[in-house]
Amino acid sequence: MAEFNSLEEDMIKVFKEVHRVKEKYGISSISIESNKYLERFHGSHGGKGNFMGEREHRYAIDSERHFMQVK
Repeated sequence: MAEFNSLEEDMIKVFKEVHRVKEKYGISSISIESNKYLERFHGSHGGKGNFMGEREHRYAIDSERHFMQVK
């Protein structure tokens, strides 16, 4: 339970930033996926103007690597 409480504190900060980005670009929905080899985001503007970006890192996470537009 202690792990969840600590994680929740960090996730609240993440979602505050997500909401700021959504407001800035007029995005109605956005999803974020992150795993060992891939980071991806996708979303839309009210069901129109769907978009997706992803970046792959095979050997090590590179936070400076740019996302490629997929959609």
